[in-house]
Amino acid sequence: MDKRRDPNYKQISGHIPLELYKQFKTVCFSRDIKQSEAVEIAISQWIREDNPTSEPG
Repeated sequence: MDKRRDPNYKQISGHIPLELYKQFKTVCFSRDIKQSEAVEIAISQWIREDNPTSEPG
């Protein structure tokens, strides 16, 4: 089952500056990582930095 149909996943969206968007897509491509995976990693790290005692997910 893909994440789109998995009830344990939800979609998020937002707007970012064009240059950041281009950099993000380029880095994801160069690391051979899906954009959704990169977003998940970034959000998890941000949450841990904001509240080091919280568990992601």
